Amino acid sequence: MMSRGLHNRKLAANPETSSLRTLIYHKSIILSVTDMPWTIVLSSSVFFVCWSLYRLIRRASTRTTLDNVPGLPHTSWLRGNLPKMYDSNAFRTHQEIEETYGSVMKFYGILGERRLYVSDRKALYHVFVKDQDAFVQPEEYYMAYVFKPVASDQRREHRKLLTPAFNINRMRQLTPGMYEVAKKLKRPFDGELANGPEEIDVLGWITPIALQLIRHAGLSFDTPTDGDASEAFATAIIETLPISGWTRIRRQILSWAMGQAGERFRRFALNYRPWRTLQLLFRPAHKVSDPLDPTISALSATIHMLAKNPSAQDQLRNEINGASGNRDDEIPYDVLVDLPFLDAVCRETLRLFPPFVTIPRVTATDAVLPLSRPIVGVDGKELHEIVIPAHTPIYSSVLSANRDPAIWGADTYQWKPQRWIDGLPQAVKEAAIPAIYSHLMTFVGGGHSCIGVEVLQFEMKAMLSMLVNNFHFALSDKDEDISWETTGVTSPVLVSIDGTKTHQLPLVVTAIDVN
Repeated sequence: MMSRGLHNRKLAANPETSSLRTLIYHKSIILSVTDMPWTIVLSSSVFFVCWSLYRLIRRASTRTTLDNVPGLPHTSWLRGNLPKMYDSNAFRTHQEIEETYGSVMKFYGILGERRLYVSDRKALYHVFVKDQDAFVQPEEYYMAYVFKPVASDQRREHRKLLTPAFNINRMRQLTPGMYEVAKKLKRPFDGELANGPEEIDVLGWITPIALQLIRHAGLSFDTPTDGDASEAFATAIIETLPISGWTRIRRQILSWAMGQAGERFRRFALNYRPWRTLQLLFRPAHKVSDPLDPTISALSATIHMLAKNPSAQDQLRNEINGASGNRDDEIPYDVLVDLPFLDAVCRETLRLFPPFVTIPRVTATDAVLPLSRPIVGVDGKELHEIVIPAHTPIYSSVLSANRDPAIWGADTYQWKPQRWIDGLPQAVKEAAIPAIYSHLMTFVGGGHSCIGVEVLQFEMKAMLSMLVNNFHFALSDKDEDISWETTGVTSPVLVSIDGTKTHQLPLVVTAIDVN
């Protein structure tokens, strides 16, 4: 039998195959395709339109248990409510949803597909812990069939192999290198502030350093914090993650379309769809300078909140200065992670500003979702549980779970680190939130929880200890034009007079006199 490599070399040598085009999808995935006759293009288009209409009519005429769940009205036959659910300001959208519909709500996706929004803590326990094999990650997360999800037993094996790289001993080993990277962030500030306080885009300064921290902690090697190496690393992240709301919608449309037929049709479409169209569907909507990492997101939010709360900033500086003795001294790992107010500042920021505001899932089978608080159905009756058909997308709101007023109290939307010092409300302790970190869904729970929690916390604390101990941060005149948006990773956005949005965090920074 002729090997694939030999076959490809013969094709390349044959003059009749000069019209072949090579498409590289991911490293070793190479597909050769010829020009497709227009008759096939036309017939395929007609088939797809007819099949879509059939699915639309069938879905509209078929009632499910989700029809009794109250929710958003159907506003678009193609996109449903996805533009609203992917609104860049999830802080506003999710609060409106909670105030109007509560912790469970139905909404519509592609061609009237029924979907479920959930922030109820008991429901989240079943989604992420008890019935996690019934609520799986959607295939759109795997780049439209380029990457495939692994089975639960394989995932557990992977976690078992990776966990030692994120334990406490590993963090202690990385401590000296982490501080060296953090000190690189201080040097540009020193140069900028030589002549006094200056307005600085803090986000622009911390992004390359945070990426350097990722490389050091996760990959154990260092590269320059600027130039081609940093640019290439950030570009790789952009091209891997579906970060903007519209990019997510485009990918969902493609994923939905590819899922409507069998494997043979998928292979046919994969071979013959125009490469330019695929590029448009997957084109990143962010620039390399945009925040791409949870550490960058969390650190930016923390510094912004400290600038808004000068007394908290002073309290934190006093605590760090007392632990270090000298502004240039490194605080040992075990001392740093146990500083109470620094820990409270990080926890409160991660509560109010989770890097990812929603975690998508889809039901692999028919499932029952119990609720901690009943909702009133469209028929006027109370629902204590919801029967969910197979293949139903679930949107788990991390943001709303972290800000639930029934659990956290009336001041839940305020940034108050002191709540972690004084003691959390009893309702929080009794809520049994299915989380691995401080009663917060920020890092989820169960088999899909984030194994890098300790790394992220240490990165935040190491960089904050250096920054807050050496610099004072205050709001600039542009602060009213800064908003926090959630296009993939929660990040600050500066809105100009003409409405243009750029990822910036301008703050007035002052060097603290060591004398």
